[in-house]
Amino acid sequence: MSKHRQQILTSLKQAGYKLTKPRRAVIDILTKKQHPLTAADIHRYLPSIDLASIYRALDVLTKLNIAQVEQVNNSSYYYLDSTLHHHIICEQCGYKQCLPCKHTFNINNFVNIKHQLTLTGICQSCAIKLNQQQ
Repeated sequence: MSKHRQQILTSLKQAGYKLTKPRRAVIDILTKKQHPLTAADIHRYLPSIDLASIYRALDVLTKLNIAQVEQVNNSSYYYLDSTLHHHIICEQCGYKQCLPCKHTFNINNFVNIKHQLTLTGICQSCAIKLNQQQ
């Protein structure tokens, strides 16, 4: 078992959550894939676990700040990371790349401020293919 996975399971237990089969499975997929996935993506990897259980597991992980959620084109993408970062997504093939977040906010009358930023473009591989087709 990876150290990161063990830390996540320990955090869940310390917060009073049971280590259910769906929660463990979702954590395993997010740990293994290491890029943002929708609940439907996760369900394709875990067809024996119902979609509602996957959403419940993701809800717990985001509430505990173990997972982050990002909205892209009306879809929620989940990834394991306690620090916020951004993504750039290829409009052609869907390739995703992480970018560090350097934003800090100090706004009066607000605490626990979160933000989302998703960039889109065309990755180098797709750009080469598009240029070859022209």
